[in-house]
Amino acid sequence: MIYFIDSSSLINLNKYYPRKIFVTLYNNLLQMIYKKNLRAPEQVYNEIAKKSDDLLKFINPIKKFFFISTTSEIFKKAGEIINDYPELNKNSNVSLTNNNHTDPYLIAHAIILKNETLISDNEIKIITDEGIQKTIYPMLQLNSGLSALIF
Repeated sequence: MIYFIDSSSLINLNKYYPRKIFVTLYNNLLQMIYKKNLRAPEQVYNEIAKKSDDLLKFINPIKKFFFISTTSEIFKKAGEIINDYPELNKNSNVSLTNNNHTDPYLIAHAIILKNETLISDNEIKIITDEGIQKTIYPMLQLNSGLSALIF
């Protein structure tokens, strides 16, 4: 199973389950990251890096294992996703850049991985906890075969 996680899920994990208290949870996350079972696009890192806190201290040493660079193929796919699902972009007046909302990139990475490998649909999950997106992800699942874990 491969999970792609968004910024809000990591931020809320850190907020409600602090690393100092939930040591085993974070150790398990590290194991998943090193095995490449938990991934995130570099845009997630960029969003988290805007704040200097314990989460940033946790992810900085594992940055090269956790975050995936955005290729031209990912940019293209993210643009298609924004065109198809404009609600995913927090600010539709902004051009598609590394500093934009992370969801289109998260979804693009998952779709491209699914299309390039023999991984079945139910073995790739997107983890998100953004309430407004709850209506988007089921539509996306029908069109791309991906599923989401929404909190």
